[in-house]
Amino acid sequence: MNKPLSDNTYQKAVKLIVVAALVVAGFYFAYQIVGVLFMLFFAVVLTLVLNAPTMWLVKKKVPRTLAAIIVFFVTMVFLGFVGWLVIPRILD
Repeated sequence: MNKPLSDNTYQKAVKLIVVAALVVAGFYFAYQIVGVLFMLFFAVVLTLVLNAPTMWLVKKKVPRTLAAIIVFFVTMVFLGFVGWLVIPRILD
């Protein structure tokens, strides 16, 4: 037996509303998690970049822990120097 046309339209409208709500919820979730994904990506890239000088120091017979600390502090000094050069110009 065929369902009345109004029931079929009602079911389609409910499905459309549910799908729209799920899409909106998905976009909201993506908006909330994009910061976390960006930080994860940044951490992976930073790890890959800092691994090369660390391994170079390890090949020069520096213990890995000390090599990692040296590379970390040299990176912090470099970033501090760049900040020292750039921030005053931004503020002007």
